[in-house]
Formats: sequence, structure tokens, C-alpha cells
Amino acid sequence: MTHTLIERFQNVATIVGNVWWFQPLDAIQIVEVAKAEGIRLLGFDGATIGDGWIQPSMADSRDYSVGELATIADPYEHAKEFIKRRSNADLYFEIVLAR
Repeated sequence: MTHTLIERFQNVATIVGNVWWFQPLDAIQIVEVAKAEGIRLLGFDGATIGDGWIQPSMADSRDYSVGELATIADPYEHAKEFIKRRSNADLYFEIVLAR
């Protein structure tokens, strides 16, 4: 089930295998809205998407719910900067939010 915040961005989503993927600038905007609305950011997944295929990238994904990243003071800003640095890498991002 897709988070209601994510559904607000359906017009710019690329849906592959029931996962909503966003280009970097749209992903950053979702993170900004989540922060403004107090919705916890659990993480994001990066992937390259082609015609009928998807290649997930662990190097371009982050999980703020466990481990050392769970101690980051502002995961929203961390995510925005991380995604921004990859804005020219032809990546899409799935944003994972708490319910």
C-alpha cells in the first residue's frame, strides 16, 4: 500500500512492480514535504530503470531506521543532499515513509 503523501506525486511517478519511483528532484520534493508534515523518513532506495527492467542499487540506497544511519540528527537533509549529488546519474528513487 502506497503512503498517501507519495500518492500526491502520482503524476510524476514511474511505477514498476507496484513500487513508485521518482526522479531525483521529485524525490527531494517528497522528502521536503514529509519533513514539513512531520512524517518520519525511514529511507530510500535508488535504482536504474529501463524498458521493462529495474536494477536496484544498494550504493544509492539508505535506511534510516536501523544501524548507524538511525542516529543521524536530520535524515531529511541527509537524504536531500545524497539524492541531489546523484541527480545526473540517471537514477530513480523510492521514498520510504512511516505510516
